[in-house]
Amino acid sequence: MAERAAVAILRYDHARLAQDVEAATAFMTPGFAEEYREYAKSTVNPLATKYRAVLTTEMVASGIERIDGDEATVLLYVNQTTRSSRLVAPRVDSSAVEMRLSWTDGVWLVAGIEPI
Repeated sequence: MAERAAVAILRYDHARLAQDVEAATAFMTPGFAEEYREYAKSTVNPLATKYRAVLTTEMVASGIERIDGDEATVLLYVNQTTRSSRLVAPRVDSSAVEMRLSWTDGVWLVAGIEPI
């Protein structure tokens, strides 16, 4: 679940940004979904639209760091490819993120995600 959520959360296409945001928030707790929507609206949308940006994400590896009752932390390694009008060629960046999960109504939902 964390891998599918990370791919959905860490990608967007300027041409379908609203749909990408909604697809990503399906994996999130209500509180984090609201934060994510606001960040997308205030930061991602203006830049993605201006530079016709497309960001794709590929999972490399993942592992559980911690589980404590109804909370868990997962470490995810991803490759992200950025295409935009500002780049001559696509750029690939490798990174790691830490994802916080919350057991909510019988499913794990993303409660936060941070680059590390």
